[in-house]
Formats: sequence, C-alpha cells, structure tokens
Amino acid sequence: MKKKLIGIIAGLLCCGCFIGVMIFMSLPEKQQEDEQEHTQQPSEVHNHQETVIVKGENISAVTVAKGSESFTLEVLSSGETQIKELSGLRQDEIRKKALLELCKNVKAAKLVEEQPRDLEKYGLENPESAATISYKDGRSVKVCMGEMSVDGSQCYAMIQGQDKVWLVEKNTQMYFSGSAKDYVSTVMSPQIDKDNTADAKITITKPGSEDIVLQSSAGDWVMSEPINAFLDEQRSTGTVNGIFSLTAEYCETVRPDDKAKKDHGIGADSVKVKLEQGKQTFVLYIGSPAVKSQGEEKDKLYCYLEGEPSVDCIFAVDKEYVPWAEIKPADIISRTMIPDHISLLKSVVINTQGVAREYTIYNTGEGTASGDISKITTEKVTKDGKELDLTQFRKFYEFLMKCPTTQIYTKDDNNSPHTTIIYNRTDGKADKLELVPTGNGYGARVNTKMSYLVDKSWVDALAGNITALEQGGEIKTQV
Repeated sequence: MKKKLIGIIAGLLCCGCFIGVMIFMSLPEKQQEDEQEHTQQPSEVHNHQETVIVKGENISAVTVAKGSESFTLEVLSSGETQIKELSGLRQDEIRKKALLELCKNVKAAKLVEEQPRDLEKYGLENPESAATISYKDGRSVKVCMGEMSVDGSQCYAMIQGQDKVWLVEKNTQMYFSGSAKDYVSTVMSPQIDKDNTADAKITITKPGSEDIVLQSSAGDWVMSEPINAFLDEQRSTGTVNGIFSLTAEYCETVRPDDKAKKDHGIGADSVKVKLEQGKQTFVLYIGSPAVKSQGEEKDKLYCYLEGEPSVDCIFAVDKEYVPWAEIKPADIISRTMIPDHISLLKSVVINTQGVAREYTIYNTGEGTASGDISKITTEKVTKDGKELDLTQFRKFYEFLMKCPTTQIYTKDDNNSPHTTIIYNRTDGKADKLELVPTGNGYGARVNTKMSYLVDKSWVDALAGNITALEQGGEIKTQV
C-alpha cells in the first residue's frame, strides 16, 4: 500500500511538471523572455574567475571622463607622468602610478552577459564615466563604467566596440570615475629655501583677539606677542612645527577663484597663520568646517595656503592638525616664567628695594661648550666671594623657577620695579624679570614687556628666602 501511495504522488508531480512546461512553451516569445529575465539575475549568468579584459604596457596616456569633466594622465618620454590639468601643482605620484598600473591590466571579476539586448539596466546605455587608454602605437581602448552592483562592491563595465558586460571591482570604478583633484598631492607645507637660514616668525591672527607672535632665534622659539613668554616644548610642538609639515585629508577645489574661497570661509575674516622665513612669506587661511562623509567622526576645516603656487588649492585638513584655529597664549607657554637651567648660567643678580645681590655660579664638565646639561656639573655658588650652601641654593633657584605664570597680565603703568632678577647665561645673553607693584599684586615684566600678574605672597616669600639663604635658614619652595 505504501509503495502504491509513493507511486501515485510521483506520478502527480511528473504530470504537474509536464503541464507547466507545456504552458510555458505555449506563451508568446516575448513573455517567455520576460519570465526568464525575472527568474535569472544578470550576475548569475556566468561565474568565471578574474579575467584580464585590457592588457598593454606601452601606454602613452589615460583620459578619464566623467560627465562634462575630464583629465589626462600623460606618460612622458622620460617615463615620468603628469596630469595635464594640474600642471604647476604638486601631484600625487603614488596615485598616478596606481592608475597607470591598473590600466596595464584591467581585470573583471566576472562576465555578466554576452551580446546584451538591454544596456540601460546596467547603466551602460549612456555611460556617465569612462577611461580611454591610449598606446604608443596609436591604438586606444575605452572602458565604460555603468551602475554599481546591488551590494555596492562591484560595477558594471563594457569595452567600447565589444558586446560583453563585465563586473569590475569597486577600486577600478573609483579610478575610472575620478577627477583631476584626486591626484593633487595632499602635502600642503611650504617649500622653504634650504639656503635660507634666517630666523622664522609665525603670526596667528584671529578676529576679535590679539595677535599671537612666535619667533625663532637660533632654533629656540619664544612668544613675543601679546606677551613675552617661553614656550612649553611639548605643548607648543604642533603650533610651531605644524605649518612646516602640514598634510591635508583631501583636495576640495583646484585653483579656486574668489567666490570659491568665500564659499569655503576663506577671506579677510579667517583665522590666519603667517610664516615669515627670510624673504619668504606664506599665509595659511583657516576657513569653515569641511563637509563630513557619512559615518565620519573626525572634524575637518577648509584651508588655503597663500604664497606657495604649487598648492593653489582649497584643502580639507583634520582639525587636530590646525591648532591655530582655537589656540590661546596660555595653551602653549611654559609653566616656568624664566626657564633657564642653572647649568647654563654664570650668575643670577637680584636687586630688591635698592639692594643688589649677585650669585656667581661655577659650572664644569665637557658639556659647558656644547650646552649639553647632562654633561655639566654645578660645582659651587658664591656671593661676594663667599661660598654658599649648594643644596640650599638649589632650593632657592627652584623657588625662582616657580614664579607663577597662571595669570596673563598686559597692563603696564611704567612704574619702577620693586624687584629685578637678571639671569646671565653662559652664551652671553640674559633674561630679565621685573616685578612692578600694581593694585592687584605685582606685574611681571619679562624682557621689558608686561606679561604676567604675580601674587604678593610670592614676592614676600622671595624676600624671606633671600634672607634664609644668606643666614642659613630654611628655604621655602612652596608658597
């Protein structure tokens, strides 16, 4: 009985299949084609391994066109390459090489359809972009790019003159649908004359704020506006060195006109960073926030560098690489008002309330000539020919180094100083700190410019420590 039941079911299935075939065969030809297209996706027609569809070494040029725009990569007789449309601008050599290597072996992931009847469904009826590869023997091949696949990982493509639709990888589509600005080098930093050894000067101008001026003298950077201050080596690194090694994320606009600059927030009201090096002057304009792509986390700002013709472009730069946009003097100055190391001094002169004291410092070691403090030893300190307790003097000097820099103060009534401290260095230079009475404590002039406000308690403690140093008392290093 069971066998009979199985036989009946099998018979019914066979009859059903036969009837279905007969019905399909009886449909009009056009309806049969529609049914077949509906059940069979183009990507499933063929499934071959990766195939080289364009091959050739002796390439003379590659022209990439997208819509009404195009650019041409030329291969010069020297073997070097150039994008004609970017003549005079820094070009991305690595990206140019990648495009050229891609064109030598254009590969397809699979063949989709031969002799296609409908190119519109692939986006190849009127291709929006294409790459024409020209060879030195005069022949050329044009690869047309269509729509992306459903998953976005591949793109439909076709070689002009051939009746085959291929799927190529997204990387190929990106290169064959790109624009000239993709080949602009993202290195923005100015080209400094190597023979130019003049001291550098950086001026940061922000609307509504005082200019910040940083100056280099023999390799040491200091702030000269709005106050005289030494810089914190670590916290000022990006502010000082950033313009010398500035790199963008991408090029936004090539050779922008005034309207393009204005549209990107670049103009008279921009934050500006002017670099003066000898006879060379460069101005970095920091504009409005750059548009972020979907899912992007890092903020970017549009920037333009004036004075360097080879980077005549608007770039998008990661905000972290343009610290000048939000910098304040307090962000980069040293926590020590006069950070001269004791090993580099020959004397400290303190004049307080008309009484002058000079502390002569004796340093020895092979580092005295080079300034290498790791190879310098402070042997002794004397005052009026009398040797002082070296340990106590070190504590006293530590106190001097802790003269607070927490409050910037620029108002100067030109009053006479209550106390003057001069740090005479072994290189022949000197730094001077003048403490001037004000209504809020003591204004601190650093090298003749009012720069900080010092609390009265610190100045009182200084007087007590001078007495303690001379009489063998305890030095206070904290106030």
